[in-house]
Amino acid sequence: MKNRMSRKRAYNGQIHTVYGKRGKTKVKGLTMRDICDCYIRGLLISAPNVSSKISMEAMKGERADLDENDLYGFDLNKIDAVAIMQNMMCEVEKMMGIYPNVPKVLLAEPKDEIKELIVEMKNGSKIMIKESKEKLRGNAIISTS
Repeated sequence: MKNRMSRKRAYNGQIHTVYGKRGKTKVKGLTMRDICDCYIRGLLISAPNVSSKISMEAMKGERADLDENDLYGFDLNKIDAVAIMQNMMCEVEKMMGIYPNVPKVLLAEPKDEIKELIVEMKNGSKIMIKESKEKLRGNAIISTS
């Protein structure tokens, strides 16, 4: 049986994910309650198909008028579990004042309809970044090769 939750496992995922370089960031300056608040907002941000009103409220961050009681009444099968984790970690980064915690090259606005960029990392691996202004509103699709 593999120990897939071991703290000693490699950070060898895509750099913009918690399984890559971004995941090495230590959480600093937050209380356990702060992290629970990030979970609440992360889950509710991930549920626009369940309740767009409450999802929009969660996007207000620390100014949101929410608490743990707002988590009840949702069919969790209709919410992407990985999206909850990703949104929670973005909320943690926001509270730490480091969001977005990704390399600046990943934040560049595309000038053309579709743009590709190959970035070579220090370890020799290459990352291909494809951007589409139309479909992704300037966000990057990242894949390793």
